Amino acid sequence: MKKNNGGIVNPFGRLKRMIVGVIDGAMVPELDISVEATMPKSQIDFFRKNGGKPFPAEYVQGAKRELDTFAAWLENEGVIVDRPKVIDLSKPIITPFWQTQCGLYAAMPRDILLVADNKIVVSPMSWRCRYTEVEAYEGLLEMYKSMGYEILIAPKPLLKDELYKKNRVVDDEHFISILSETEPVFDAADFLVLGKTILAQESHVTNKSGIEWLRNALGDEYNIYTVKVNDSKPMHIDTGLLPLREGLMLVNPERVDIPEMRMQLPAQFKHWEFINAPTPVVRAGDPPKFMSSDWLSMNIITIDAGLALIEEDQEPLAELLEKYDFKVARLPFKNFQCFGGSFHCATQEIARE
Repeated sequence: MKKNNGGIVNPFGRLKRMIVGVIDGAMVPELDISVEATMPKSQIDFFRKNGGKPFPAEYVQGAKRELDTFAAWLENEGVIVDRPKVIDLSKPIITPFWQTQCGLYAAMPRDILLVADNKIVVSPMSWRCRYTEVEAYEGLLEMYKSMGYEILIAPKPLLKDELYKKNRVVDDEHFISILSETEPVFDAADFLVLGKTILAQESHVTNKSGIEWLRNALGDEYNIYTVKVNDSKPMHIDTGLLPLREGLMLVNPERVDIPEMRMQLPAQFKHWEFINAPTPVVRAGDPPKFMSSDWLSMNIITIDAGLALIEEDQEPLAELLEKYDFKVARLPFKNFQCFGGSFHCATQEIARE
């Protein structure tokens, strides 16, 4: 086996290798209760009417162009870019316990893969429409294994009806999880890996059992701290908190009270600076955000401690980052944002210097 000289020992080192998702064949998921728990109210009718059908072609094609442009930009920066395999998502997914009309996409590697040092964890995701999504990553996982990465595959969840709280009281002000604790489930995007410290969020796709499974799987070498944000529909931590470099954290001012968050975090964050992301720029005629809020504006990536990539229209964010001595690159990504993510969601680092 070839010895692995990669991995992510320094989460803020120069980016060397990254997965960029694919949007080809994206399908509108069936509106079951777990999907509905996270969707914007304004889009519920869209999912109710279109579940099981392809997403509108104009947005899929636009997002594909944006992803390809993004991947080419990364390669121009010297980053090795890996892409998942395009798979057929249009068929029903059927198990002995349930069935759903179709898959979703393989656009968000951040959701399914968690990378800690040279370990890659495959998540036990809670949405039934994502049950077979790992197929798109099988070739990459085999390649990474041959390079010396340790692949940790979480137990495949059954996703029986008992996992979901059908009689949950819906509270628009407070988080009441749609998930029970019958089995561990999580999306990798509910974790921020900062070396041996990992920040975790319980959400509508990640339960306490899932966080505990990851804690046990990674072992005592890692410390996992659970934090809470002010969001009744939490799904993924990176539109609430996003570390930019050592000592600097970008936060969502609608979801994070900075003094309160400081009290939740371990001592190593005592001297970090927390900065509020500016209000997102939204323009008339922007594509709809079917699956998320406008705060995807802060879902950015850093190539190293001095270079950040943001969506091209987010001028206030660019100005903020420049005040903190970042060089800011900008690319179009509004079509991709239709599908519930931006640059951070659409990627997963595999190696940094």
